[in-house]
Amino acid sequence: MRRHLRPADGPDAGKPLRLERWQSLLLDAIDREGKPIVACRMASQVGKSMLAVGVGLRAALDGRGCLMASATDVSIRDLARRLQAAVDSSPDIGRAFPQPTSGPGSRGLSWKNRTTDTGGWLGLAAAGSASQLASRTAAVAVADEIARWPARVKFSTEGSPLALLRARLFDWGDEGRLLALSSPVLRFDAIDTLFRDGDRRRLEYPCECGNWTPFLWEHVHGRERGETAEIACAKCGTFHDERSRRRMLRRARWTPQRADPTDEDVISFTLGRLDSGRSSLDQVVREWRRARRNVERGERDALKTFRNVVLGLPGESGAADVDKLFEGRGRRFAGAVEQVTAGVDVQADRLVFAVLGFSAGNAQAVVTDVGEVLGDPHDDEPWAVLDSRLRQHRGLPVSTVSVDAGYLTSVVKRQCSRRRWWIPTVGRAGEGKPIAKRIGSSGLAVLGKDDASAWWSARVRAGDVYLPANLSRPEIGELCAAEALTVDGGKLTWKPIEGRANHRWDAALLAVHGRHFAPRTAARRPFRLMKV
Repeated sequence: MRRHLRPADGPDAGKPLRLERWQSLLLDAIDREGKPIVACRMASQVGKSMLAVGVGLRAALDGRGCLMASATDVSIRDLARRLQAAVDSSPDIGRAFPQPTSGPGSRGLSWKNRTTDTGGWLGLAAAGSASQLASRTAAVAVADEIARWPARVKFSTEGSPLALLRARLFDWGDEGRLLALSSPVLRFDAIDTLFRDGDRRRLEYPCECGNWTPFLWEHVHGRERGETAEIACAKCGTFHDERSRRRMLRRARWTPQRADPTDEDVISFTLGRLDSGRSSLDQVVREWRRARRNVERGERDALKTFRNVVLGLPGESGAADVDKLFEGRGRRFAGAVEQVTAGVDVQADRLVFAVLGFSAGNAQAVVTDVGEVLGDPHDDEPWAVLDSRLRQHRGLPVSTVSVDAGYLTSVVKRQCSRRRWWIPTVGRAGEGKPIAKRIGSSGLAVLGKDDASAWWSARVRAGDVYLPANLSRPEIGELCAAEALTVDGGKLTWKPIEGRANHRWDAALLAVHGRHFAPRTAARRPFRLMKV
């Protein structure tokens, strides 16, 4: 099979297939260990599609049925094109697939179900189609780009398309095989979850020091223009240039990172372009520089895309890693808090507030209090309770309180007029609106929500927000995450989090706004907040 197969495109199109060492070792592991599930979390442009095509064709030529599924109809057509090109460039393989005698007469349009003269067959299915996934039983299933599959099958109550595909193998018992390949998108997406369930194999290479070391992006040096890119040994620190790296690639070995996997039926592999001879160190570094420039131009997901498609690693699951923030609650902040402000989001039956402390230069923020006061904002009582709670704030006194006036404008203005440094505030979305503008003739301050959101999100993502130990995970999510990265129609996009309120997030933005109105004396009195 390897002798006859030829690549469909690229610089080696039509030439005899030359497998890289990682490909040969991976295929040998599949054959030798016979595990029911093989998960490959990989970067793009490393030979992943050719691996899928080779496994599918070999299964059909061996007289077995193989069902290959991909994310969308577009990706199915691309897979069919690759299969057809591989068959056309390999006469020995092409002879096993008789030319169809009916229909359009084009092999490229008939790959939804092709039978070989050996009795095997090869079919294609879209992940969103229950009828295609459940059309027939198969001994081998290939799941292509599963990180971009829909969560559920359309117009069906049968649930996950991956589960439906795996059900095609049940009739074959221990002989059934599932190969799942994909570039990752998000942490704990379909391919990342399968990878974590397995033994998590990665490539390691022999260094001059006698140790085996992986190629990691954080060990790449010489990233700036004009510098020579090199990669360091993780054990001894020896630098290896591109020529040395390619010598090491030829001696690679797969090393499991878990001796006791969660699922003993899964063997899993991870691979980036640093592990492939198809890319050089200079090419990877140039991709990183391009992503960095795109971030500076406002394309905020460019570095995440680099992480996915070049390094083969998943990104974070949202604007804030809520689990990581939850685990880091109560960590000590040893810096000096120079200013404390509060933000109040007004709702029909409550006042939701957040109190933030800011370090010198506003580089870090400390959440000192978060909560809500129940009651009708038309009444004086909830306002008095909130006022009392803010006055009892430990450490520095609260210097300013920005209150949302977009809902009950007259009520908020009246309550703020009774209290010094309480500022009625309305939010305005849109580019070019600064976080805070001077109070105009209307008596209302304006909060630039986009700039405030960007500032708060940057602090959260950088880990420069310190949270009290009594916050729950949902409270942290509402305070620190207004958007999440999601896969929609096979594409990565940012969307507002649905199904829950963002009142604490809005209160935090109002507190960020308030720091621009703090009296000078309040900003000059540093307070060392040792315990959060």
